[in-house]
Amino acid sequence: MKQDDTIFVKCDCWSHGILLDADDEYKTMFLSFWVDEWYAKKIILWEKLKLIWSILRHGDYFLKEIVLRPKEAGKLRDWLSERLDKWEDENC
Repeated sequence: MKQDDTIFVKCDCWSHGILLDADDEYKTMFLSFWVDEWYAKKIILWEKLKLIWSILRHGDYFLKEIVLRPKEAGKLRDWLSERLDKWEDENC
């Protein structure tokens, strides 16, 4: 995937995020939800080692992933657009 096909949106707390990837060939989007385990909860050394091993073996670490086809991606776009328009009208 090209750089333009990916965006990472961070939570204000900096320990959560959403990674969005687009695949033009299959016309699908991938939403991956991220949690920074180091800060999200207290974990013991053994759990940290397991997390590190998982990242080394499988690459990127994410909590869950949702795959969206164009129709569902359009629903998400419309919902976000409506909310942003509403908030701009309220001067948030």
